Amino acid sequence: NIWVAELEKDYMTIKENTMHPCIHVSQKWEEVWPRVNEGSFVVKHEDLYYMTYSANSYESQFYGIGCATATDIMGEWKKYDTNPLLQKPEGLVGVGHSAMFVDKEGSLRIVYHAHKDMQHIHPRAMYIGKVDFVDENGIAIMKISQDYIVPHLVK
Repeated sequence: NIWVAELEKDYMTIKENTMHPCIHVSQKWEEVWPRVNEGSFVVKHEDLYYMTYSANSYESQFYGIGCATATDIMGEWKKYDTNPLLQKPEGLVGVGHSAMFVDKEGSLRIVYHAHKDMQHIHPRAMYIGKVDFVDENGIAIMKISQDYIVPHLVK
């Protein structure tokens, strides 16, 4: 399960009575092994909050990234019926535990870990994809590109 809570001014202590459940395992693709939702990350686009999260174990080829939205971060979250947004893009398995950032060109990017095959799940590597919001019936729908780049350490 993924929860949200308000923090005290020290940014470490949870304010009493503010914990609120956001999402739990509720879709078929999330029930492979083990039954878990984890690794959430939230961005706000226009008037909606978008939460990416991962389901299943990183050891599973079915580990993937889903999305849920809410109008209030402490309110009700609704998962996309079309989840997962990213699972097993070409050449990768165990895709998940993501975070997003804006690159120097102003594009929204998503970074996640994955492995190349089921025989060698370690070490996991990082990959970067592109995130877009596509208008569908007046609602901005998050899309994650199946294409990815491999970051390289520059010394």
